[in-house]
This record gives sequence, C-alpha cells and structure tokens, in this order.
Amino acid sequence: MMPKLLTALLLALLPGMCSGGTDAAAEPPVPVVQVENRDGIVVLDLRYRVPVSPAEAWDVLTDFENMPAFIPNLDSSRVLLRNGSLIHLEQKGRLRLGMLPIPYESTRQLETVPYRSIRAHSLSGNTRMESLMLLTRDVEGTLISYHLTAEPDLPVPAGLVSSYISGMLESQFKAMGREMMRRAQSRGLGRNDAADGTTERADGKVKQGT
Repeated sequence: MMPKLLTALLLALLPGMCSGGTDAAAEPPVPVVQVENRDGIVVLDLRYRVPVSPAEAWDVLTDFENMPAFIPNLDSSRVLLRNGSLIHLEQKGRLRLGMLPIPYESTRQLETVPYRSIRAHSLSGNTRMESLMLLTRDVEGTLISYHLTAEPDLPVPAGLVSSYISGMLESQFKAMGREMMRRAQSRGLGRNDAADGTTERADGKVKQGT
C-alpha cells in the first residue's frame, strides 16, 4: 500500500502532473546514475530509457519556458538568447537539504543538434559545469545518456555533494520522463493509426495517410 500511496502523493504535488486520464501505471522508469567526487569535482553519468520516440523526448527536453510546470523545485526557466542551434538559458530554483531550501541559479550555453544531442557549459551561477546529453533510438524507445562534470559552490557538506547532485538529477530526469510519457499518451488518445495507413481522429473523422 505504501508505494502506491507515495506515488499518488508525488503526482498530486508535482505541478502539471495530474491531468485527467493519467494512470499511475504510466510511471516512468528510474534513471541509472553513477557518480564520484574527484577532489571536489563531481563526475556523473546517467542512463535513462524512456518508452517514447526521440522526437517526443526532445519535445520535453527543449521545452525550456514550460519546465517549471513539470520539474520539481524549478521556479523559473528563461531563454535569454536563441541563435540557430545556440541557446543561452537562465534557470532559478530551490534545492533542499532536509527541510532547508537552498536557492540556486544557473545560466548555461547550450548547443543543440535536434533529436540527437545537447551540449552545455555554465556561463554563471552556483556551479561550474559542462555536460553532454545524447539521445539514441532503441527497441525500448529512447536511450538518454548524460555525462556531467561539475564543480559546485553550494552550502552542502563536501561528503554529501555527490549524492545530493545525483539525487537531484535523478528526480529531474524522472519528472521529464513522466512528462514525455504523459504527452505521448495524450497524443495517442487523439488518434488511431489503422493498418491501411489511415488515421482516425478523436472526433471520429478519418484522415488519409500520406
């Protein structure tokens, strides 16, 4: 009973996660995280398989302005510059050490290759970081591989920094996975692809396939 109750409470507390028709059975898988602390520098590798297409995953990973609606403890997310594949992104939020909220902010430069990769490095904020995210289609949907090197400047005991960042990123990626699956399910409810290539919409009308 307790795992189901905890899942229900989490879904109720996360903004944008309680849309009508959402089923607890659609809970996303848990990311696999490896992290180590090398003299104050955190090196993290995360692998996350989500049962959606790369395009559906990309839609959420790059929905920067709407991220506060589905990522916990993210208060604002603002694109400062967009020049082709180059993006400057400012984000502000709150980390939690027990019951103590710790404000953070980050401005990063992102280089994007649609449906394939996002490379980032910090321009300012609490943490100096570089990261690379890769998306790969596989038989289960999309494999997201994320590598991060970070030198945090946070009021967190040194011995807890690695596990703290690991837990934060695991929570954020799982929230994005939940949103990916919610959107994919929502799209699926609006159409029914038939074997003959036609598509039946939710209103009952049929659209011929191309």
